[in-house]
This record gives sequence, structure tokens and C-alpha cells, in this order.
Amino acid sequence: DDEEAKTAIAENDAKNILGLKLRDMTEKESTVLSAKGVVIDTVDPDSVADHAQIEAGDVIVRLNNRPTPNMAAYITAQKTLPKAGVVGALILHENSPRMVGLRIE
Repeated sequence: DDEEAKTAIAENDAKNILGLKLRDMTEKESTVLSAKGVVIDTVDPDSVADHAQIEAGDVIVRLNNRPTPNMAAYITAQKTLPKAGVVGALILHENSPRMVGLRIE
């Protein structure tokens, strides 16, 4: 519901260690891409995501081997990230899947 989404966005803003501003996919986006994930609206310069060459418009489908069909699932996956190390993410970039390594320091 809307209140859960607002809470999820607030939590994401407060705890985002990857340098991303995200949102849930719309139903139309999900249908067009035949996938579920969270859409990247912005990437902070010089962030973990920026160093991994993640771009605005990309979609995170999995983070740290956990599916991220919506913001709530993304936040749950983000809580499993180590304080330091490399974690994998499955990204849809221009509708093509690619695995990226996110180096958290």
C-alpha cells in the first residue's frame, strides 16, 4: 500500500550504502521488461553503484542473491549486505541482464 511504499522509500534514503535512489517498477514497466525489480532513478557520483557502472534507468532484479521485486524486498536484501566486501547484483541494463560486483568499503 502507499504507506508501506513511503516507509520503504524513507528507509532506503536513510540507509542506502550503495548510492542509489530507487523506486518500485510500474505495472507497465514490469510488463514491457517481463521482469520485476526496483528502478534506479539516480546514482550518486563516486558511490559504490557509480564505481560498478550502474546507471539511472537500470533495474535491480537481485541483490546479494536475493530477489528484489519491490522496494520492501530491496530493503530486506540491503540489510544482508556486509560492511565491507564484494556483493553481486543482477541488473537489467537497456533490457539486457548483467551481473555486477558491488565493492563495499
